[in-house]
Amino acid sequence: MNSNCYSKYIYVIKYCILLLTLLFAVKCSENDITSNDSYPPLSFFKEAVVPDTLYTVTSEDFLVQVKTEKSLYSNITYILMKAFDTSYELPSSIDTLHDNAYFGDIVPGDGIFSRIINSAQIKSNTEECILEFSTPLVNEIFLDTILFIEGEKNLPPVISNLILPNTVSLDSSELKFYIFLDVIDPQGKDDIKEVKGKVYYPYFSVPSLVITLKHYGIPPEIIKGENNYVYIFQTNDMAKMGTGEYSILFYAQDNKGNLSNSLVGSIYFYSDIENLPPVIEYVNAPDTIETTTETILLEAMVTDVNGIGDIEIVYFDSYLPDGNPAEGNPFYMYDDGSELSLPWGNSGDKIKGDGIYSCEVTADNPVKGNYLFRFYAVDKVQNKSEPVEHTIVIR
Repeated sequence: MNSNCYSKYIYVIKYCILLLTLLFAVKCSENDITSNDSYPPLSFFKEAVVPDTLYTVTSEDFLVQVKTEKSLYSNITYILMKAFDTSYELPSSIDTLHDNAYFGDIVPGDGIFSRIINSAQIKSNTEECILEFSTPLVNEIFLDTILFIEGEKNLPPVISNLILPNTVSLDSSELKFYIFLDVIDPQGKDDIKEVKGKVYYPYFSVPSLVITLKHYGIPPEIIKGENNYVYIFQTNDMAKMGTGEYSILFYAQDNKGNLSNSLVGSIYFYSDIENLPPVIEYVNAPDTIETTTETILLEAMVTDVNGIGDIEIVYFDSYLPDGNPAEGNPFYMYDDGSELSLPWGNSGDKIKGDGIYSCEVTADNPVKGNYLFRFYAVDKVQNKSEPVEHTIVIR
């Protein structure tokens, strides 16, 4: 092979290598584009949390929050917020949002930047206010809007100055007691629809009684000023469960359905009367049933001079026609409104806390004859009631 042929051969090889390198580079570039299209880069701004509407006449504070992908830029210390009208020319206000547990921020360093703003700061001459969020080192702008409604916002009532007795004796059943509460509505007294208190009986996690405080119709020597609401009660009106601490959650509502702030107070009801045993007033149960599978409801009305809150347990024992005790004695009864989950389902009780204890039992093809049921109630110091008996005939 002469030198000219050899040189041409080397040139062709170099050209092929160059061509392959270019093709490989183009392919990698295509793959990168495809990869970027499939997995777009994360955005720093994720979401803004602002009110949908504000009112032109009513000045109110509100919380602005911006949720971010802070892991991308951990050295960012604030977010700039500019407020514009719809012309989007000059900002009407400029504020900064922070992630440092100040100025309305709750958790520092969680990537949520916050600030409490007053609506007067951003009020726009047009119906809509544009909020622009930005921050140094990030080439992004995030926009959100707030609609300003012409007029005054119907603000909720405000309650304060709760006064109620700390302790009340159950032995003072003839005396009257008072609960006082001040209620102010920015729209005026005529906008107040109701003032209520939810009463939680001792050991109850849900309210069992709702009381109404009144302004009109209260004797003038009792009421304490033009904003004062009063509840007048005797021990029997509230202390349905006897001794113990009764918690009351107070609130007011206006004609638009706006709820006020809430206040909580408590009254401890006590008694110096000797603790006497409970009494089973009556038993409600069928007299006869058929010899088929049938579920029957047994009910016992129980009272206690120390209050039904003094009742510990209510139960019955059942006896077969031959006089032997039934398997499973004793059978417990409940005044739970059928809320408790029991091994066999629920108690069948209809109303919680009304003093009527219930138990559902199933007669599963029983032997015919007379079945005796003997009911008892026991209080918290283990005083036991006199038994009450009831016979059910199975035919």
